[in-house]
Amino acid sequence: MEMKIYEDQTGLIFPHHTEKNEKAVTFFNKGVDLYIDKKDERIIIYCFVLAHKYLARDQGYYIVSDNSGIIYSIFNEFKKNATKLLHDLELQPRHGDMDNAIFDNLDKFDLKDYSYAGNVYKDIDIISDIIYKEPDLYLDYRGSDIAGILTFCYQLLKTKNVKIAVSSEEIKLCNINILRNKKSREPLAPSSTTIQILDNYRRMQTEKKLDIKRNEEIERGKNELIEGFDLIKDGIRIFKNLGHDPTDVIIDEMNKVTGININSKTVKKENNSTDDDENKGIIGHIILVAIFGMIMVILGIIIGIYLIKHYGVNVENLTIYK
Repeated sequence: MEMKIYEDQTGLIFPHHTEKNEKAVTFFNKGVDLYIDKKDERIIIYCFVLAHKYLARDQGYYIVSDNSGIIYSIFNEFKKNATKLLHDLELQPRHGDMDNAIFDNLDKFDLKDYSYAGNVYKDIDIISDIIYKEPDLYLDYRGSDIAGILTFCYQLLKTKNVKIAVSSEEIKLCNINILRNKKSREPLAPSSTTIQILDNYRRMQTEKKLDIKRNEEIERGKNELIEGFDLIKDGIRIFKNLGHDPTDVIIDEMNKVTGININSKTVKKENNSTDDDENKGIIGHIILVAIFGMIMVILGIIIGIYLIKHYGVNVENLTIYK
């Protein structure tokens, strides 16, 4: 694992000062304790450490692993190599200091059994989806509980691509900014703005699922209507093949149901001429077609009202035959 160390205020590589890292200067001004940039199978880590040489005063440094391949114990490896680098430069970390809390616990990022009973885990999947779809989105959390920060970051790193910053001031060079108050003991929690973003996304996903279900129900209803009309067509064709007029069958069935002799009311006139018989037949068929048409119209209205009421579909767009 290739590692470099920079003075935090100047951003110059320590101790030779032959190279400058502008990002380290920005991180110093914003009080960044940890910055993680994970993309596909590579990860870049900036970690702040407060250290001193011999009896000199403490000074801040940024230890950087650049373009490291992701391995199972990446943070444990980082901590081990960073400790060795500091030792080789005769720098002694200020263990136990609040400024060094992240560095002191960095190896715990790799511990799967490290737990934190916070309320942020329920949103991990949503956060991952949002970051995947909107890579430039910014979400901020606030808290000082180190265990919570470590575990939250560990779960976030399961996301394919993510940028995380733990800082004392807001820095928008990341997807997730954890604002760490070093003077209090507050649990990790999302800001009100972040809560609103997550709630909106959750509501949008719920509505999308309902739309899919609604469309499936509408499509199923359309298919059932088509099947129903196909059955009617098949029935009429069968009657015709058997030599029966389906209109007579329908009239007989309507007579049974209504108890009214439709033929006796519609062709009540008596005339012995052939023309009158033909007229009676024509009138009977016209009335039958009219009644059948009215039944279908009423059926269509009922179905349309049902679809509108239950699915909000525009019945004008509902086509049975093309």
